Amino acid sequence: MPNTRVEPYYDSYRLYFADEAIDFAQAVALVYYYFPLAFGCLRAWGGIKEEERKLVVFLDRFPAVSRGEIKPGEIAQKTQGMKFLEFIREHSATAKGIDDENQSEGAICTYTNLEWWRREAKDDLKEGKKYPHFVLADWLVSRP
Repeated sequence: MPNTRVEPYYDSYRLYFADEAIDFAQAVALVYYYFPLAFGCLRAWGGIKEEERKLVVFLDRFPAVSRGEIKPGEIAQKTQGMKFLEFIREHSATAKGIDDENQSEGAICTYTNLEWWRREAKDDLKEGKKYPHFVLADWLVSRP
């Protein structure tokens, strides 16, 4: 991929991409992680009418990534992992091919971090990890 390099970093390595950096092992894991995300979208699209095939995959903030001091309803800064997933989708020929093929079928999938949730509009916002069914960090939902 363009504008990437790997350099030693203490007892490990860092991958530098664009103007960002990420732990090399995490970057490799995220590249592999991208494929189940893409395939999961394909499975979900099968049961959705073509005109409604816009999905959002809500992801955890990845290990040890702080949201910082944000108030309920505010969106935290993107994680390095999310920035790297976006970089992959923009620069990897494989990822671009997958996205182009899916879009040709009217299937669009975006990724974001689950920050807050509430059951009803009148309820207070709660942290994403406190969702009652948050067994897995990732879910597929139809975008309104």
